[in-house]
Amino acid sequence: MVCREARVTHGALYHHFPSKDALFAAVVSEAFVDVARAVRAAVAQQEGWQEIEAACHAYLEACADAAVQVLIFRDGPRVLAREAFDSIDHAVNAPLVDGLIERWIGSGLLAPRPVSLLARTIGAAFAEAGLLIREADGAPHVRTQVTALLQLWLGSLRRPVPGEARPHIPTNRFVLSPWAASDQAAISSLTSEPEVYRYLFGGRAPDAAWIRTATGESNAAFDAGAVGMWLAREGENVVGFAGFISGEGAARELVVATAPSATRRGYAREMAQAVLREAGARRCSRISAMVDEANVASLRLMDALGFVAIATRTGPLGPARVFAKPYSEVRA
Repeated sequence: MVCREARVTHGALYHHFPSKDALFAAVVSEAFVDVARAVRAAVAQQEGWQEIEAACHAYLEACADAAVQVLIFRDGPRVLAREAFDSIDHAVNAPLVDGLIERWIGSGLLAPRPVSLLARTIGAAFAEAGLLIREADGAPHVRTQVTALLQLWLGSLRRPVPGEARPHIPTNRFVLSPWAASDQAAISSLTSEPEVYRYLFGGRAPDAAWIRTATGESNAAFDAGAVGMWLAREGENVVGFAGFISGEGAARELVVATAPSATRRGYAREMAQAVLREAGARRCSRISAMVDEANVASLRLMDALGFVAIATRTGPLGPARVFAKPYSEVRA
């Protein structure tokens, strides 16, 4: 029947799809893509909190479609192996949901949360909502009630206005806490590591007076509505720090360091992305960074974070590149 409707031979069909399951998987994938496309289109037409409401409405509206109910909420999980079905779901929806949540945290709509954990939680809630709609045979009153419940829950994730002066930022693997007087020993221990102070402090470990002053300046920046420095802990272990110090003019300069025991795990990027989202939420429009040309790892990090090299300076260790973060990307 499929071949007859498509006006192709069985041989031509199996040239593209080696089995019926592969064909069905492609159809299920296309259904997921259609739902994701509807959500993207709805979000693109709105701004602010209306983006989140539009995404919610668009998803639940798509779930009421008969084809979506059959392919995603009825036959898909039954016909395909669970692992195969979940893989299709993740491949289509993870980039969309993760991207939207990162943007909404960075724009100040949502409070700081671990992006991937929040994305999976929201995905699970919406998948269950879609199943409820299917079980109710698309009844409008059920969709209305489910929409109201989801929006109430999403509202609880909203960033308070005004936000917390010195926010703790949980990521997928650790928690970033604003530098405090009680962290002096931990900061001193970390900054005394040669791998840390080699590039950040001109080849010399900072003393206790510098750390006290930097902590005070960081707290003053937070209290003024800007951004300061955070210490990252995975459980009880300090894995690095990230944040901002005073740069040229009104710019805030990004500073990131990973503990020697926590290198090569992507922690620097995860820390930097988290504090950049907070900077965007706080409307910090000028973000800069300066990296020694010998510091290859940090140069790669700048590229991964979307910074743009704008100048070359002579620093304590020789040539250094000055970077800027485009305003639109800070807010993204």
